[in-house]
This record gives sequence, structure tokens and C-alpha cells, in this order.
Amino acid sequence: MNGKPEECCEEVRREHLVRIYHYLDGEVTQTEITEIETHLRHCSACGFEYEVESMLKELVRRCCLGDAPAPEGLRERIRSRILVSVEDPQGSPRR
Repeated sequence: MNGKPEECCEEVRREHLVRIYHYLDGEVTQTEITEIETHLRHCSACGFEYEVESMLKELVRRCCLGDAPAPEGLRERIRSRILVSVEDPQGSPRR
């Protein structure tokens, strides 16, 4: 990720967006943080994507702050899907 705005063709922007997601989730190293922040200051397209994703993440966080319990059986459905994906990582997604 460098600071050249012209580098932001569609494919590269998708790669940058994945890094932005990781950045927002706190899943990057200090070196990556510096690189991403530098890029965001120089690339308006990625800066816009960052702002949108950041606002969306905050909105979801605020909406999920309530004390309402999770739906009945949700925990078990999640565990089942995790087990299926671990046991059959090459299989097709199940719904």
C-alpha cells in the first residue's frame, strides 16, 4: 500500500479494502498501521471507503449494545457451522 492515488484501480482498491477492514478490527501490526494511515491520507478513494466502513462499524456497534439476549439456539447453530467448515473446509457453503 503506497500513497499514490493513481494506483487505486479496482483490483488494488479491493486489496486495500481488505487491509482497511483489518485495520478497523485492530488486526494489523504497527508497521501496517503506519502504511495504511499514510495511504489513507493520500488516496481519496480509499479514504472515502474507510470513512464509510468506519461509520458502518460504529452504527452496528451502537445497535448491538442493547441487553436483548441472542435468539434461542443461535450459539448451537454457530457451533454446528464452525464444525462443518472445520471438518469439510473444501465443501460448499451450507445454508
